[in-house]
Amino acid sequence: MPDPSPVITAIGSCRVYDPIRAMELEGRAQLNQQRVFGYVHNTREVLQQLRLMTGEMPLAGRLRPFLNVPSHWKWLPQDEAFELGDLFAATDCFVVEISSIRAIRFKAMYLQLNRTRELLVTNEAIEKRWWQPLVRLGRNEPLAYLLANTLAQMEPVHREVMQELVCAEQSTAEIVKDIRAIRDALPGPVLFVSHFNTDAESEPIEQRQTIVDAMGQARRRYGINVFDPTDLVLDTGPAVALLDGAHYQPQFVPEVGLALLAQVSAIVTAAELRSAG
Repeated sequence: MPDPSPVITAIGSCRVYDPIRAMELEGRAQLNQQRVFGYVHNTREVLQQLRLMTGEMPLAGRLRPFLNVPSHWKWLPQDEAFELGDLFAATDCFVVEISSIRAIRFKAMYLQLNRTRELLVTNEAIEKRWWQPLVRLGRNEPLAYLLANTLAQMEPVHREVMQELVCAEQSTAEIVKDIRAIRDALPGPVLFVSHFNTDAESEPIEQRQTIVDAMGQARRRYGINVFDPTDLVLDTGPAVALLDGAHYQPQFVPEVGLALLAQVSAIVTAAELRSAG
């Protein structure tokens, strides 16, 4: 029988971390977040974080703020690197959320979209003239940024990132490929979680549907474990379950935690039965 308090590593956003943390506070689960930093939203960020955690991939100091890497987090050089299996030996199941198809990149590094926006979008004109065309259309126009920011003193790294930033939407096939790579990289059972695919009027959202579809394909092709919280939100009612278009109401968070825990427990049980057989 699985431990009644499974050890879970959450990789994603507050939509998976907070519910599992709520279960931990109730004594139903334990979190193992060793070297997991910040929030990530797309598959490319997840794969990148796995490489950063082990020291396989270098981390440029000037880009730490754009990845929301806390000051106390230490990058390990390759001669000090270790395997994910050693780092997460105590983890019974990984819960990995994929909540965006937009991947924002500077050179070889995928940046955290929300943090990049906070650092670079300093007024409404930049939001309208530069940021929205970048994230919605994939069009980076540095001149539009500079025209909206002529009085500001930009830090050199901010100017460098702004000029070379690339944003593109992933296809269903790309997401499926990355999901399989994440599953294969992690040293234990994995539960993939999508964003809730509904707005305040209970209508699906096109970009989130792409994630749901990709997870469905990954489940059918490769036996990937997936959880879509949309039905739980719709059954409860968006007005009750959702704080806004991206976050759960605090009182709804434990309900999500219970649903995730049920899925994790089933996955852990199945893994133990296969191991014993």
